[in-house]
Amino acid sequence: MLMATEDRVREYVAYSPGTFRGELAAELRLPAPTVVSAVRRLLSAGELVETEVTRARASAGRRPRVLRVSGPATLVGLVSWDGDGLRATCVDVEGAVVATRALAAPRPHAGIDGLRAAVDQVIALARGQGQFLLRTVVMSVPGPCLSGRGVPREPALGAPTFPVTVPGDLAAILSERCGLPVAVENDANVCALGELYRGGLRRHADAVSLIVTGHGFGSALIVNGALARGAQGYAGELPHLQVDREGPLCACGGRGCLLYSVRERVVASAQAAYAEPITFGDLPRLAATGDMGAARMLQDVGRALGGPLAHLCTFLDPEVLLVGGTLGPSAEHVVAGIREVLAVQAPPAVAGNVAVVRSTLGPAAELLGAIELGRLRARR
Repeated sequence: MLMATEDRVREYVAYSPGTFRGELAAELRLPAPTVVSAVRRLLSAGELVETEVTRARASAGRRPRVLRVSGPATLVGLVSWDGDGLRATCVDVEGAVVATRALAAPRPHAGIDGLRAAVDQVIALARGQGQFLLRTVVMSVPGPCLSGRGVPREPALGAPTFPVTVPGDLAAILSERCGLPVAVENDANVCALGELYRGGLRRHADAVSLIVTGHGFGSALIVNGALARGAQGYAGELPHLQVDREGPLCACGGRGCLLYSVRERVVASAQAAYAEPITFGDLPRLAATGDMGAARMLQDVGRALGGPLAHLCTFLDPEVLLVGGTLGPSAEHVVAGIREVLAVQAPPAVAGNVAVVRSTLGPAAELLGAIELGRLRARR
């Protein structure tokens, strides 16, 4: 359902740290007079307030003013899946963490009730922050996320299982049952939105965003300055390219997916060098301590991803290929591997144009992406 102009203005301002009147028309793609009238009505109704910017002025004249919602400041809740389990985080519109805690993982086969319990725990976490108002909860899922159709179970992955056993639009069902907007989105898409909002993809029209985490990797596409979801939210799912027709079954319904090929092959290769059991998530930690073998394995991850990424870049012709996630400085090893293969397998015009870089946001990209999802609602 389309939002009224006043609702769109209020929603956009609510998820922004301070909005200049001039940016609203461009961001919401509305005529300036329409936005001016809506802002005037919201100010008169007391739903918005306008305050002077406190930073030093470069020149004399009237100090610039920004719009903010009246009343409690906005909180955004994030439910994320990391290598250890579920985590709830509440952030303000600047991306600062206000509260966070580990969550009990939903019971197997808990279905929608298990997801609702996770959202309820975020609501309880936010309730203790009196000066804030929780406006939305984002569930960032480490797996394919189909619009209106939910998320497949992933019991075989190193990440905790996403316990969905019911069909339908999970976001709509959870929003209705929990009494506030709930968004369900693929974690790579959430991170890409954070990078687009305030990171390495800002002001880039066409890009590929790759995240590497303790349980594997994910990817997202930016086309014409916006996240590309495709017809049903599956666009950019590089991990689920088939690379082995006889390979193991995957949670996506296919078999022999790139995700399994890269992760299992790298772990098996690395294990021979270590006496203790090793996981994919151990490699960045070991590489950060100066372990050359782990660094070499991460470079091999980049090489393994480089071929499919070279094909993707040939089709998309992006300006930037950004590598983020939870690798930290160890991402440079993955970047080096990708660059090496891209230079050989992509056409010279593409390879010479795309910049392969490491994210400076790291895990913070997911927090900022959760905020940006709120702003996106206002832009529609």
